[in-house]
Amino acid sequence: MRILAASLISVGAARWRRGPLLPTWSFVFEWIVATIRRDWAGLWRRPASAIRRHHARLVAPSPWLRSVRIERISADGVPAAWLEPPDPMRDAVLLYLHGGAFQFGAVETHAGLVAGLASLANVTALLVEYRLAPEQPYPAAPEDVLRAWHSLVSHHVEPERIVVAGDSAGGNLCLGLLLALRERGERLPAAAALISPWVDLSCASESYLRNAKFDYGTREMLLAQALAYAGGVRLDDPRISPLHSALRGLPPLLVQYGSAELLCDEAAAFAEKAREAGVAVRLDVLRDMPHDGPLFAGLAREADRSLSNVARFVREKLEAAAPAYVPAMRGHSPRRAP
Repeated sequence: MRILAASLISVGAARWRRGPLLPTWSFVFEWIVATIRRDWAGLWRRPASAIRRHHARLVAPSPWLRSVRIERISADGVPAAWLEPPDPMRDAVLLYLHGGAFQFGAVETHAGLVAGLASLANVTALLVEYRLAPEQPYPAAPEDVLRAWHSLVSHHVEPERIVVAGDSAGGNLCLGLLLALRERGERLPAAAALISPWVDLSCASESYLRNAKFDYGTREMLLAQALAYAGGVRLDDPRISPLHSALRGLPPLLVQYGSAELLCDEAAAFAEKAREAGVAVRLDVLRDMPHDGPLFAGLAREADRSLSNVARFVREKLEAAAPAYVPAMRGHSPRRAP
């Protein structure tokens, strides 16, 4: 309550002096961003376990959760949850990897977002709880993601009927999965949707300075979190920073980011590099939005649009990919696969 009150007073005084921080920001939205920023400023140096407990207490209920059935499962030993709308697309799955700087995030923190995507795209989603740093640094998380992928495929979900998606660190892990599958000579998913993807853990782009007053993180914070995840690997190593990888041969990508976020420039550079490598890229720049726009759905019109745009991309790519072999999947429910 103290942080909420302090942010309310500071935002009210600032808007009285100079108007909204950005033209499209309502008072409530600016207050929420300021509150998150103030909260993180005093929180990020604490142990990751303490931050996880703090976040668990702050998760707001999402109306989208009423639209899906949630079932906790183990995907070949990796904790996960199915989120299934009432009448989902047949034999198709959205594989979702949550954000949280590789240190935070769980079904509880991202179920609302994924429920919204599953409902709007009319597809069953599998939300994966990969191992977290600093207790389990790289390569623990990518190993869990690959294991969850193979669990889906081994239970007769065709790769061409899967779209992978993720926000922030989850977007990084989506790309890590695509690159690992490509290098292993395995079939790739139909597409990937990358929401504010963290693709350069060295945090070297100019937008970390340009957008510092608009976003709710800091370069110092992100560098500390990147080092905790890297486990001794250089932060610009292609294994953990996909911006520095060879991107040829990847499936179609949606790259969505906010024009006011710290990761703005690296996401734009990644999209351009992917296009130059021959990858089909759909770019969705959210006007005046900070990091992870869809998490603010219900609070800003641009955030609502961002959620709808991701869901539309997922549905479009899955509807375009007919099941590769229907007889083997006849009567099969993806929700029960792993």
